[in-house]
Amino acid sequence: MRKYMKTTSRNRFILIASTSYLVFALFWIFLSDQFLTISADIKSMVWLSTAKGVFFVISTTVMLIVALHTVPPQNASSTETLLDKLATGLTPSLAKYLFAFIISLSMLLVRGGIALSFEARPLMILFIFPIILSAYIGGLWPGLLSTATVALGLFFFMMPPLHSSSNTNIFDRIQLGILVANGFAVSLLSEMFKRSYAKAETNRRLLNTVVTGTTDAIFIKDREGRYVLLNKAAEGFIGKKVDEIIGYDDNALFSEPTARTLMAEDRSIMETGKIMTSEIQAANSAGRVIDFSQIKGAIIDKQGRCIGMFGISRDISERKLAEENLRAAKTMFEAALANMSDAVFISDTTGKFTHFNDAFVTFHKFRNKEECAKTFDEYPKFIDVYLITGELVPVENWAVPSALRGEIGTGVEFRLLRKDTGQTWFGSYNYAPIHNQEGCIVGSVVTARDISESKAAEEKITGYIIQLEKAMRSTLQAVANVVEAHDPYTAGHEWRVGIIAADLAREMGWSEEKCDTLHLIGLVHDIGKMSVPAEILSKPGRLSAIEFELVKTHAEQGYQILKDVEFPLPIARIIREHHERMDGSGYPQGLKGDEILIEARILAVADVLEAMASHRPYRPSLGLEEAISEIESHRVQHFDPEVVDALLRLFREKGYQLPA
Repeated sequence: MRKYMKTTSRNRFILIASTSYLVFALFWIFLSDQFLTISADIKSMVWLSTAKGVFFVISTTVMLIVALHTVPPQNASSTETLLDKLATGLTPSLAKYLFAFIISLSMLLVRGGIALSFEARPLMILFIFPIILSAYIGGLWPGLLSTATVALGLFFFMMPPLHSSSNTNIFDRIQLGILVANGFAVSLLSEMFKRSYAKAETNRRLLNTVVTGTTDAIFIKDREGRYVLLNKAAEGFIGKKVDEIIGYDDNALFSEPTARTLMAEDRSIMETGKIMTSEIQAANSAGRVIDFSQIKGAIIDKQGRCIGMFGISRDISERKLAEENLRAAKTMFEAALANMSDAVFISDTTGKFTHFNDAFVTFHKFRNKEECAKTFDEYPKFIDVYLITGELVPVENWAVPSALRGEIGTGVEFRLLRKDTGQTWFGSYNYAPIHNQEGCIVGSVVTARDISESKAAEEKITGYIIQLEKAMRSTLQAVANVVEAHDPYTAGHEWRVGIIAADLAREMGWSEEKCDTLHLIGLVHDIGKMSVPAEILSKPGRLSAIEFELVKTHAEQGYQILKDVEFPLPIARIIREHHERMDGSGYPQGLKGDEILIEARILAVADVLEAMASHRPYRPSLGLEEAISEIESHRVQHFDPEVVDALLRLFREKGYQLPA
């Protein structure tokens, strides 16, 4: 039963419609009977009684149709009804004017059918009804049309003398004037009312759209703390449907501690009339724990009395969870930074350091955090920054400004100098910009590591490497000297082959380091000749087949001597393959094409060129041009085309000369 007693728009409409019908029916019965008693003609009374009944049936039928179209739905108040359309002027304008004209004309015909002389009783009071109805439905102009229609009809057809404009009855003229004045006033007031209603309705619908569409819970309570109005979003907060909330207070909707807190707030607000903002965690009737912020305020009437309160609540559970996660992440972040040995500092776009760890203090040679520079602009007062090569770095190219320009640096090394103490050290920097969700730069993050010790160690290692390279060069040169001593007739051959091979590699675009290494290999490429008897190497005539086969073993013997030596390039394989040929006609393995190391292919061209252009015990020098032509003629067949092309460019285009 309680459900049907609730104050809803539907129930209110039913009450208003029923009451209106009751008043209209009673009014019609009494008024129509009074009209009938005025008539003296029995026949007229009979048909008028019939007309009265027909009119009542028609009018009540129309009222029923309007009511059925107007009644609000059970669970909504925003549906537009026929009454709304009529009241806001949404029906077609022509229909309004036709309605005004027809109802006014109908009333004239009804009055004309009453068996009562016009001279005795014009009954102008009857015609205020069509004027009011026309003005209510159509506004100003339909109301004025109705007023004009009944006025002209009365003046020409119902006021003596009939069908004439020369009416002399002052009383009738006064009544007609009053009727016209009332019609004008009613039409004007109706238009003003319609416009005010339309404006109010627009505001109501806008407000309803905002209230309905928002995800915030909006509610109104009466003086006793009962909910009297709330939006759909409130269901999610309370955990019940709107119909299950209206009429109840917080005791019936929340746990006892939460209800006690909420109701205490409500009493305080309604007693003081102040607006209160708070954040509360509560479990609703569905058992869901919600963090929500709320704004509450008292509703004051015109007499200054508090008649209730309003509230707006917002679910902040996700925000609270995010804040908690952020606090935990911040705690972990700060703990991680505190334990890092690298200096870490974060700045905003103005260069102000929003965070830096203890290592920042140590790295920049400050005594404590209080002494540290708090903004980037303070930095140049304490420190100068240099490149490793010694040039002073402009301030705008330091890590923080570079990051704020959107640049990223990894392992950028600088030398730093404290101006006040003269301390100098080396630092390796990583820096990057910090972007927000929109991609805009909002700060910078920089890490720095003191690499002074590693730089010192690096310098020592570099020194050791230089010493080792010198020692290696000396050793290889010593080996080359031993080889030359064993074969004095080819003195300088290994040295020149090494130079020619390195220059060919440079022409082919090799790095200087690899070219230099190839030069060193050239110094010992014939080390295997140590295993060949000296008398064979220096024999002036043609070698026998056995002697030639013995000489050919020097490539394999060189491999066996150096195979266990660690070297930047595979020195043993290169020496073994420097007599191989592209078509497989070489020795000792008969390799072809890419099976031969590229270093060995370069060494092969350099070896043949130097040997043919130099004097030998068994023949005189063949000359440089003939040596080049010989190599060119065997391009592809014996020698790598790329190496031969490099050789031709050196000699024929760049004027290269054999080393002396």
